[in-house]
Amino acid sequence: MRSLDNKLFGELNTAIQNHGFGNLVFGKGGMADHEIATVESELGLPLPDDMKFLMGNVRELDSGSSPWSTLDRSSYEEQIDWVLQGILFDVEHANLWLRRWGSQPRSLEAAQDIARQDFALWPKLFPVFGHRFLVVQPRETDNPVFSIMQSDIVCYGANLAHYLLQEFGETRDYGENTAAQSPRHVETWSDFAEGRNAILAWPSGTEAAKSAPWRVN
Repeated sequence: MRSLDNKLFGELNTAIQNHGFGNLVFGKGGMADHEIATVESELGLPLPDDMKFLMGNVRELDSGSSPWSTLDRSSYEEQIDWVLQGILFDVEHANLWLRRWGSQPRSLEAAQDIARQDFALWPKLFPVFGHRFLVVQPRETDNPVFSIMQSDIVCYGANLAHYLLQEFGETRDYGENTAAQSPRHVETWSDFAEGRNAILAWPSGTEAAKSAPWRVN
C-alpha cells in the first residue's frame, strides 16, 4: 500500500502538469500545524495523522466545496448534512431501508427520523474533494476514502495515497487503488461499498419505491 511521501507528491505533480489540472501542487504551500489544530478544535474532530500530513503539504484540493483552510463548524456540518440528505432522499424515493432499522413505519417522517438517528452514529467523515470523503473514525492512518452520492457509496481509494492516485494520478487504475490494497473495513460505509444487499432489508431502487408504505394507498 502506498503512503503519502515526496515520491508520491512528485508523481502527482507530474500527472497534474501533464493533464493541466489547474494550479494544484503537492508538497508546498500547505497549512501550518496551528492552522490544522484550529480546524480540529473548531470541528471537535481529531484527524488521523495522514490527513494532517496531507493538509500540511497542500492547502486544499478543492477551493470550491472543501477548502480546508477556511473550514469551520458551520461549513463542515453543511457538507455532512448534504450526505445525510442524500440518504433521506433515498429512503423516500428508493425505499432504502437497513435491516438494523427494524420494522419500517408507515409514515415517511417516522422512517426518516430512524435513518437520521442512526446516521448520527456512523463513523465521522472529513471532506477531501467534492463528494469524496475520508473516514476519520477510527482515528488511524490508512482509512479508506469514499465517493458518496446519496446511498451510492463506493470506495474511491484504499487510503489517502491511493485516493490521490485515483483522482489525480497518471494511470488511475481503480482496481489497483481500491480492492487490490485490501482497504480497512469501516462500519456502514464499507458495508454499503462492499456489498450493500447484506445490510439492506430489501434491494432499494425505483421499483422498491413503489411499495413504500407511504406510497401505498
